[in-house]
Amino acid sequence: SLIIASWNVSVHRFLRAYVHTRLQLPSRPARRLGAFAVSAFWHGMHAGYYLFFAGLFAMVLVERLVRAAAAAARLPDRSTWPAAPRLACGVLQQWWTMATLTFFGAAFNRRGWSETLQVWVAVENYGFWLLALPGGGAALMLLLTKATGSKRKAP
Repeated sequence: SLIIASWNVSVHRFLRAYVHTRLQLPSRPARRLGAFAVSAFWHGMHAGYYLFFAGLFAMVLVERLVRAAAAAARLPDRSTWPAAPRLACGVLQQWWTMATLTFFGAAFNRRGWSETLQVWVAVENYGFWLLALPGGGAALMLLLTKATGSKRKAP
């Protein structure tokens, strides 16, 4: 989500100030989805733009879910890890972000629904797996920590 927030700082600030904070929706994820929808509309009326920004929304949800699961499992902060595992985790995180962003970026570039689906099928829909694997694992970890009675709240 840092890459997404840093992508176009002036547009990010505008969307945060005039869309995200002013939307009268019941939750932060709903307001975030609304901001991504406004951004897609701003780019134009092509299905690919909406698919792209829906993918970004899903990426942010997975990132937050993984962070919440790590906090619920009481994993130590990554800054306290030894150098080699910290570097490996950072490389894996960067790879995941770029690979997932590239997958959903095809929708932005192709613009059309059927053209996007053709590209996604041609690459075996790998972007959905990149969302499902860490997202599913994190959701399972959260369920298991709740079932065992962990009291620590996620950030």
